[in-house]
Amino acid sequence: MIKGTEAPRRAHPDSDYVHPDKLEFDPENPRFGGLLAGKSQEELQLAIFGEPYYASELVDSLVENGFIDYEPLVVSRKADTFVVIEGNRRLAAVRHIRSNLSQYPNRKSDLDLIPVLIFPSNPDDREESAMRVYLGIRHLLGFREWPPISKAIFLERQSQNDGGLDQIIKEVRITKQQARRFLVPYRLMRKAGL
Repeated sequence: MIKGTEAPRRAHPDSDYVHPDKLEFDPENPRFGGLLAGKSQEELQLAIFGEPYYASELVDSLVENGFIDYEPLVVSRKADTFVVIEGNRRLAAVRHIRSNLSQYPNRKSDLDLIPVLIFPSNPDDREESAMRVYLGIRHLLGFREWPPISKAIFLERQSQNDGGLDQIIKEVRITKQQARRFLVPYRLMRKAGL
């Protein structure tokens, strides 16, 4: 490197394999619509595993097929652990299996290391955009459907960033009408104090 210059930051996440004990649920995840904020990791495990998030539905597939490497969890680094930005349901299912090994004697051993995409903890504008696009495409456009309230919260939070709602609409390639379909009822509910 030339003296006095900085190495350019990477605009894409790193990939790795991480032990499930090094992964933490994100109580602020838009999927939860703010309902799990302030909960402990144990409380989050119970909530995500059951209704209405149904991580329990993933157990049989993970026991039989193991963790699919090309569907990594999306995480950000937090000291010596990682916060799961995308994939909290899969983490809840993996933790359930690992906590109940006697119930699942035929489970795949690949649940000991989970594939992850590691986004930076303090992303620059390009990295923030890449993360928004990834999550927006996955959930606003339906790879794994989020409830409408979760979509609205995601859009509302992201619209507070530089570029506002127009930027997230452009990045995720949704229409203003699609965004309004989620945001208008959400904003009315908030205004009404619901």
